[in-house]
Amino acid sequence: MGRLDPNFIRPFVGGVLETLKVSCQTEVKPGRPYAAGTAVTPSVDIAAVIGLTSKTFNGSIAICYPKKTFLTLMNRMLGMDEKEISTDFEDGAGELLNMIFGFAKRHLNTEGYEIQKAIPTVVRGENLRIWHNRKVPSGIIPFESDAGEFYIEVAIE
Repeated sequence: MGRLDPNFIRPFVGGVLETLKVSCQTEVKPGRPYAAGTAVTPSVDIAAVIGLTSKTFNGSIAICYPKKTFLTLMNRMLGMDEKEISTDFEDGAGELLNMIFGFAKRHLNTEGYEIQKAIPTVVRGENLRIWHNRKVPSGIIPFESDAGEFYIEVAIE
């Protein structure tokens, strides 16, 4: 497996920091990135995945949350106090990823990547595992916040 370029990953990290600060009033701290499959990732209950398409590559990015973290972020974003993940909250997972993707896309396209628009897909269930094509470079960036831990996974072929 190859290695992901840190310059490609930084705009996604920046997108997470900015989006959660503005939309969820939550400061987050990125952890040390690592290659997928080299460490145990936390179990998650909801994830949003979006395809990355360009003239020069294809890939995907997923943002993955445990239930408690996700509920805290959505309650902050929507000014609610829900105890369970509703359909509206599922839509929120896709919307957060859409904002993160938009932030990263703007930055990466100024570097010539020409990433196309895409629509996120949300998956939900207990102890989800997101499996990108393991034959391509895939990296995990963990994040910590007062809302809890979560991570993004980026895979590029």
